[in-house]
Amino acid sequence: MIHSIQPDYHYFPGFIMRSSIHSPLPQSQIIQCSNYEKNQKSKYRVLLVDDDEDLLYVNQVFIERYEGFQVDTVSSVKMALEKLKQYSHNVIISDYDMPELNGIDFYKIVRSEGHITPFIIYSSKSRKEISLCHQIPDSLICLQKQTNVSQGCKELVTLIRQIIS
Repeated sequence: MIHSIQPDYHYFPGFIMRSSIHSPLPQSQIIQCSNYEKNQKSKYRVLLVDDDEDLLYVNQVFIERYEGFQVDTVSSVKMALEKLKQYSHNVIISDYDMPELNGIDFYKIVRSEGHITPFIIYSSKSRKEISLCHQIPDSLICLQKQTNVSQGCKELVTLIRQIIS
């Protein structure tokens, strides 16, 4: 749960966002810029899975507005598996530490169902920390979340671009 927002601003094409988020993020904290086209549709679709709905929202807004990708968001592995039945995604991004199943278990289920979609574990834990509990395949990409949310979003978008191109 996010608890407050520090006073410094970071600008990204499409929106301005305060960094160091610590409380529920009111929509008034995300300011749309006039050069963004709301109805812009992308040929790329991302599935974003995180049980922290505030962070899920921030990442969705950033990816949609900064890159223009279509983003499907869900807060559980069960809901993510349903989305995968409905749509084809170019990238799957999942938190590691979630209540029902963790991100590694989700990855294994996705692969066992025959999906070859690139998969990113986006977690507050490092790859090394996760590997203490799980054997991580080399093909699984792990990106550690940053305490500076805007920096973390930039890194995530950069990684998505590298995967898609």
